[in-house]
Amino acid sequence: MKEIRVLFAAHSGEMSGGANPALLALMTGLMEQNIRPTVLAPAEGAFCEKCRELGIAVLIERYRGCSTVFRHTPKDVLRLLKLVASPALSLVRGRAFARAHRGEFDLVYTNDRMIMMGGCGARGLKTPHIWHSRCFGRENGNCFPAGWYAIMDRLSDAIVVISRDMQREFERKIAPEKIVLIYDGINTGRYACGEREEHGTFELLLAGRLVPEKGQMDALHAMKRLVDRGVTGIRLNIAGSTPSYAAGDYERALHAFVHENHLEESVRFLGQIDDMPALMKRMDAALVTSRREAFGLITAESMAAGLPVVGADTGCTPELVTDGETGFLYKMGDPEALAAAIERLAEHPSAARRMGRCAAESAEKSFSIERTVAQVSRLIRKTVEN
Repeated sequence: MKEIRVLFAAHSGEMSGGANPALLALMTGLMEQNIRPTVLAPAEGAFCEKCRELGIAVLIERYRGCSTVFRHTPKDVLRLLKLVASPALSLVRGRAFARAHRGEFDLVYTNDRMIMMGGCGARGLKTPHIWHSRCFGRENGNCFPAGWYAIMDRLSDAIVVISRDMQREFERKIAPEKIVLIYDGINTGRYACGEREEHGTFELLLAGRLVPEKGQMDALHAMKRLVDRGVTGIRLNIAGSTPSYAAGDYERALHAFVHENHLEESVRFLGQIDDMPALMKRMDAALVTSRREAFGLITAESMAAGLPVVGADTGCTPELVTDGETGFLYKMGDPEALAAAIERLAEHPSAARRMGRCAAESAEKSFSIERTVAQVSRLIRKTVEN
């Protein structure tokens, strides 16, 4: 099988969020398919370090993302100016990069829709370009330049989306034949937990960045309703931290809500967790309260760990969670419905464990990294050949 040299353009040099961890797992598998990756990143960070540990070459170029989050402060004027200028800056950076690296790559693969550097670089390198989109726009707090779908269409030979929900959105703007649906993949064996540890409480896991779009406040309101009704023996474990790009107001509001409502015995803040499989082994169920998940790596990981998932009925979550079989779906933004689903699981632990086993089987079938690697490998080879 012919070796293919692929430049993977990353939106960040760090490991925060799901995009770069998903890319790292993908590249690890692609190397076994005789696809040689090189990473392009805008700055050094933990992601770059992990790439080098795996023998993946890393190139650093100072480029900016083509998205922003408006925070209703005077600095929003500056953020708007940067957003308007970002396509032109990316074009200049991409051409300069192409002049320095012409002939080194067979294809450029942009990881996430937030950057345009990969597409501009591919145009200068005269190579095909695949754009792997991993997030929504405003629903996930991201604002893009005007005409962003047209830019993506113009600069790509194929656009990968990670859910049917995202596919429907893109097909309203881009020709359907260019869009390829490939679910994210995880190392399901790494999360297989076997028998759950015994403990005296029903432990819930809510993992993710501490930002409003992840919906942790809804979970706190649900816990308050349970406590107010006299429901005991349930504890919510919130794993995650405030990302560097966000203010700490939301995290402080979460802590304040717990303190003001005397929920300290029912809610724990765990901070950033490095060993998620070990934590999941101590949990009984997982919550996904996001406003709209493009895919939801934590959902797939929780299912692989044998946890039933209580998830909001938006985004990709209904594609992953089968209501009544691998967990429960509730109306997004409705803490009372969330509280009812949590209570239902906690009151029937044997049914919860049965759902967890079904969840693990579903994750192994649909979300294994081997399945994702095979699909992306075929797409890369087909794009290069054409």
